[in-house]
Amino acid sequence: MKVKIGNKIHDATTEPIVIILTQSDKDNIGNMHPDKFKYICFPDDMTMEDIRKFIDEPIKLENK
Repeated sequence: MKVKIGNKIHDATTEPIVIILTQSDKDNIGNMHPDKFKYICFPDDMTMEDIRKFIDEPIKLENK
C-alpha cells in the first residue's frame, strides 16, 4: 500500500502506515469499480480542478 500525503508518497514496504476510515470511506471503497486503484479524500474548499491536479501531479517517494 502506498499513501500520498501532500506531495510525498509513503510506502508500507518501508514504513508502517495506518489508515483510519470512516464508515462512509469504507462504503465508498467497497463500491469502487474493480479497475480503479485511487481513493481521494479532500477538504470541502478544494475545487475539482485542484483535486484532479493533486491526483495527477508528479510525486516524490518518501524514503525513510
